Amino acid sequence: MKKANKLLATILTASLILGGAAPVAFAADTHSQQNSMGTSVSTKAETPYVKSDTTMDFTVTQGQTYAFRFEVIGTHANPSIAAGNGSVLRTEEVKKVVENGNDVYYFKVRATGQPGQGSGVYTTLPGQKSVKHCTIHVGAPYVKSDTTMDFSVKQGNTYAFRFEVVGPQGLEPNIAAGNGNVLRTEEVRKVVEKGNDVYYFKVRAIGQPGEGSGVYTTLPGQAAVKHCTIHIDGPTYALTCDTNNVNIPKDGTYTFKYTANGMYPGKMPFVDCSDGSLWITGKDFLTENGKDVYYVTVTAKGDVGHKTTVTATVDGKVLCTSNVTITQAATPAQVTLDTSNYTFSDVGKTYNLLVKTTNNVKPTVISKDTNVVTVGTPTWNASDGGYLVTLTATGKGSTDIVASAGGASATMHATVNQPSVVSQIVSTSITGTKSTGTYLFSALDYDYCLYIKTQNNIKPTVTSSNPKVVTADAPIWFGEFRQDYGSTLTPKSYGEADVTIKAGNSTVKIHVTVTNDQNKINAARKAIADEVNAMGKIGRMVCTPDAVEAGWLTFDPEATAEDIKDQILLEDEKIGDSYAGTPVYYVEYNTTAKPWSANPSWTIPANTFVIYR
Repeated sequence: MKKANKLLATILTASLILGGAAPVAFAADTHSQQNSMGTSVSTKAETPYVKSDTTMDFTVTQGQTYAFRFEVIGTHANPSIAAGNGSVLRTEEVKKVVENGNDVYYFKVRATGQPGQGSGVYTTLPGQKSVKHCTIHVGAPYVKSDTTMDFSVKQGNTYAFRFEVVGPQGLEPNIAAGNGNVLRTEEVRKVVEKGNDVYYFKVRAIGQPGEGSGVYTTLPGQAAVKHCTIHIDGPTYALTCDTNNVNIPKDGTYTFKYTANGMYPGKMPFVDCSDGSLWITGKDFLTENGKDVYYVTVTAKGDVGHKTTVTATVDGKVLCTSNVTITQAATPAQVTLDTSNYTFSDVGKTYNLLVKTTNNVKPTVISKDTNVVTVGTPTWNASDGGYLVTLTATGKGSTDIVASAGGASATMHATVNQPSVVSQIVSTSITGTKSTGTYLFSALDYDYCLYIKTQNNIKPTVTSSNPKVVTADAPIWFGEFRQDYGSTLTPKSYGEADVTIKAGNSTVKIHVTVTNDQNKINAARKAIADEVNAMGKIGRMVCTPDAVEAGWLTFDPEATAEDIKDQILLEDEKIGDSYAGTPVYYVEYNTTAKPWSANPSWTIPANTFVIYR
């Protein structure tokens, strides 16, 4: 598309050597000059012109852009640069730079016309005629796929295409599989990438192995375009058996364990004996370690010495074969367990099951549901005369544990209970306050300690739902002084948060408010005063409104109910037996300063708790 200038330069050079006339674009004025020896020589000055990096006609897809490089030779005059038909090519950008002393213009156009239309691109220097450099034709928009070759997808799996619409934005293609019974559309997601509409199209292979379907896109007004064909591969499926050869006593049983790898989750293989000498007497299906496991129990009914095979088939294909010999039944085997029922008190608890077998044959022990109880490997224990098997509770529920050996089996029923809920938190308090489950900070320049007492001194956790409002430090044990834990609460900004204390299976929440709203502050402090008054008797002192004339004592407005109670006890201790009768008290919160009624020369400060005695 970018036409080289080497050939043109060669032709021009040849023309000058042969004395031929220069092309019109390069017509020259002849001037006479003298050299240093006085000899007259002629010189030629080139006519200014515009050199384009693109001189051949080409096609641009509708909605796409193309950028020219125009270099002005011989002048610094500004050329006019334009498309011949503005409805076909729209000017997007004109950028001027200087390169190697010449003015260079980068001219970008966008193809806005209809497919098939065309327009020339022209430059015009002042005083010259327009020069056409090439013609751009508008190409039809199309869909570009990241996948264009046929391939295969395993049955049940998915594949995602990336389809990019090369053309104007807003052209919505129809994207579909040719056969919806082979490929099912799972997802169509549209995004915009680098200015183009991009569609991510996911299909799932649901057809039968060997089938195939094309994947097509269709733009408005255009025919469908096939990008590729997806063929369906058969599933990968493997089945393994715990044994290839086994002896089963006459009328005895054996449980085969089949483990599946691959697709067909939950699909039971067909297990059969080739001649009917073994009867299928039990089947079970479990999921162990993320894999499907099938247990099939057979009973030997053929003659002693008879040989037969057991096959496991999936979709008509034999995947496992086991050789079986029926042997003489020995003394009836026995399997005994030390218990037929066991209850686990909690998940994670273990129990060592004792399994005894005839002739001390090592047993096979399985759990019918490993999501409830898992079993360990049987280990011989001489002192107990049997095998110990560790059972571990893994989840709430119940299941059967089956131990088998020599054709005999025994079952223990196991139950795992939900852990009992025990309240571990005895009390919580913020410097002693515990009645409302709430606390209010009226300033950001102080903090308070949350005290927590738990059963058996279990260490609690303390968290804040919004650390931007209030933070909670890790609890510290105050064993030497209080025999409880303390966590410092620090206000950070105005707002609300829940402080959650957990210990064992017990949870307590305290709602914390950090505010400078005086109405809320006054209401909270009045509630504290009411709480103290509701305590009634504190020490010898009894709450009564009559106490207002007895005397008063003010202290920190940030005090809690417990702080006030402690102060009342101190006052009770101070007056001792010197006070005749029963000492009384009354608490209120003053929001405004006021004179004491008993002595107006004394002023009770505003925003303080007052104890009247």
